[in-house]
Order: sequence, then structure tokens, then C-alpha cells
Amino acid sequence: MRCMVTRYISKAKFTPDAFRGLLQNPTDREQIAREFGDGVGAEMLDFYFDFSACEAISIWQATSEQMRLLKFQALSSGAFTDIYQSEILTSAELLDLSKSAANVTPLKAPSMDEIDRMLLDE
Repeated sequence: MRCMVTRYISKAKFTPDAFRGLLQNPTDREQIAREFGDGVGAEMLDFYFDFSACEAISIWQATSEQMRLLKFQALSSGAFTDIYQSEILTSAELLDLSKSAANVTPLKAPSMDEIDRMLLDE
């Protein structure tokens, strides 16, 4: 199976210690995150900070393995309490996916009669 490079959105909630660190030593978190991603071969496309949610939000182009490595390392740093990562698609990618999915034989759910027979067989 080949590793596909795709886009992900990542949201990471800062800990109080992370904010204390920013007060004591203000640094560009975007640059640090970019270098962090470079270390595993992931490319950060954009970076934001949602102050109301205390979250760093970043857009990445990476493989699923690279995203798992980033999450593991970020959680182990102690700077974040929660990290949410999700694959994101462009509108064109969604259109291509829907066209491909239309050609797949749909899953047929069992009827209630079939379910009852399966339960009786047990």
C-alpha cells in the first residue's frame, strides 16, 4: 500500500504551561511548527491561532504516518492537552471522490428478516 500525501487540518489546545512559556520567552510559534513538520517531512501550508479556544490551527500536506508522528511528538512535548487532526478535501477532490463512489457497488444492509434469522441461528 502506498502512502498518499494529502491535506490535514490540525487543532492543538495549548496548556497553561505553554502560555507561561510564551510570556517568559515570546517566540514565533508558526516558525517552530513549520520546523517541527520539516523534521518528519510534512509541509505546513498555513498556521493560525484561535485565541478564544486557545488552539493552534494548522493546515498540513503530509502522509497519515507523518501526521501520526507529529501528533505523538506534540503530545509528548507537554505543550498541548488535545490534538485533533482531520483529512480535508478541496471541492474538486470531493467531486472526483463522489464520481468514483458512484461506480462502487453499494453495500446492501440486511433486512429485519435476515437479522432475525441470524439471531435465531446463534
